[in-house]
Amino acid sequence: MRILILTMFKEGLGGGAGRVPFDMARALSRKNDVALICPGDRTGILSREGRLTIFSIKANIRGNLSAVKWSKKTLSRFNSFIKNFNPDVIHANDFIDIDIYGMLYAIEHDIPFFYTGHVLPSKCLEFSMPNILAPASRWLERTTLKRYLTEFFRHCDGIVALNRHSYMDHARFCDRKKVYIIPNGKDIKRYEKIPIARLKGRKTLLFIGFLSDRKNQAFLVEAMRYLPREYKLVLIGSELHLGYLRKLKRMCSEYGLENVEFTGEVEYRKIPSCIATSHLFVSASLMEVQSLVVLEAMASGRAVVGLKNETISELIDGKNGIALSRNTSPRRFAGAVRKVLEQNEDSYRRMCIRARESVRNFDWDVVEKKLKKMYAESARNYKHEEAGELMEFYKKVNLSFSAIVNSVLSLEKSAMVQIAHAKRNRYLLRIRKAISQKYR
Repeated sequence: MRILILTMFKEGLGGGAGRVPFDMARALSRKNDVALICPGDRTGILSREGRLTIFSIKANIRGNLSAVKWSKKTLSRFNSFIKNFNPDVIHANDFIDIDIYGMLYAIEHDIPFFYTGHVLPSKCLEFSMPNILAPASRWLERTTLKRYLTEFFRHCDGIVALNRHSYMDHARFCDRKKVYIIPNGKDIKRYEKIPIARLKGRKTLLFIGFLSDRKNQAFLVEAMRYLPREYKLVLIGSELHLGYLRKLKRMCSEYGLENVEFTGEVEYRKIPSCIATSHLFVSASLMEVQSLVVLEAMASGRAVVGLKNETISELIDGKNGIALSRNTSPRRFAGAVRKVLEQNEDSYRRMCIRARESVRNFDWDVVEKKLKKMYAESARNYKHEEAGELMEFYKKVNLSFSAIVNSVLSLEKSAMVQIAHAKRNRYLLRIRKAISQKYR
């Protein structure tokens, strides 16, 4: 089978939603011919890995945000690559930018088109927006985005919902017959090699994810006030919302907490070794469709204590960790942490083994079979759609999106240059003053 995968993230960016397309491409390429198209620093073939070809489209990239600078030439090279690859199916992971042009190509050339929902469509903006912008996000989600996504889903031949929560949310926007519950895949066997921790010595709590309102690390810092000093919290991840890291550090200072460590972003390949040094994975995230790091931690034999969200409610059953209601206090959360880490060694080990067993169905060997079954069923029921006005509508929306993002990134770059120049000028001024005082 020839499978084309699309993503709006350069490799290494975009958190879990950015990582899955690359994991999927490498896993599926073990038995299929696979191509992946992503943003990059240039347009052309980026690499070949066995039966996988990665093709990048030149884009403006800043942090985790990217936007392709679409032109007739760029679009022509994009279409030529797809034509030469000649896919049997096209699988998108986003609903804008590269993925939209992939959908339009699929409609024009009678190719079944699929989409994996890494966000809840009814709350898609809330996944990345700070709390201060929540009212505006909700208004957009109820109006413009609802219409846009309804049209997008109507032209998908199959939609992957990662769990029951995601299924019910997507079913509000489209015919539920085309929605399939298929989880994210992971190389579970890789994580099962990590030994289960021993309870001797200092207890390390771990959370991995962007520092943001949605990930809610402030709650975890609050909970540390009620834990003994021999407990340590390690927070891995870069700042998504400007000022949030400063807020967390200020909290630590005010509470006199010296047992909270901020590592910044860590390379994906180093995550297993980070998990190996921990005793418990903790999460206070307010929204997680299906958290990859929770899956990775559980596969590594780490129990989980977390506030209920889409992932925690799906996976944590009391035997592999503790799921707490959303209105749980930090003090009670700390009590649950102690309950897990202060039980006897045998009970703790059984809980960790149960965590590992709970996620074995997320292995890529299992997930691939479900994806292939969806592709086959949708291909049998495939009906040709005329692009018509849809093509122009999406092109206008997509070009507007790209123009807005590129403008924001250009302004940001200009501002950063001005700040750098100002810092340089202040530095030179200090040097001049020092010299003039010395030789006065």
